[in-house]
Amino acid sequence: MSAVRGDESWFEGPPGNVFLGPPQTLEPPLALRLSGGRNPFEGRVEVLMERNGSLVWGTVCSEGWGTMEAMVVCRTLGLGFASNAFQETWYWPGDVSADSVVMSGVRCSGTEMSLNHCLHHGAHLSCSKGGGRNAAGVSCSE
Repeated sequence: MSAVRGDESWFEGPPGNVFLGPPQTLEPPLALRLSGGRNPFEGRVEVLMERNGSLVWGTVCSEGWGTMEAMVVCRTLGLGFASNAFQETWYWPGDVSADSVVMSGVRCSGTEMSLNHCLHHGAHLSCSKGGGRNAAGVSCSE
């Protein structure tokens, strides 16, 4: 399994071993939005990504999603700090046209300025839970 981060690539070897690849140029921040929440500070995380030559809104796989990843989303959107990270968002309807997973394997340290600066699978999506009702979500607080 391989993954990319804006400034490096990594490849999983034997269980527990991660190998870093050569540095790459940092990508510009992703367009993000929260969808379906009860207020503007919460919702399902949706990102604008290029897929098959078109820009499409889609969800982030919630496998391994936690507070560090939520912190990056809240910071990117200027919504303060993450008060919760959600691995299920069935109670937030979101945009049905954005149900497909477009980003998986997200792992952040919490200091990144955008989700694409975190480790992630890049174009090699892997998400057994799927998107839609099982997409990543956040609740932010100032």
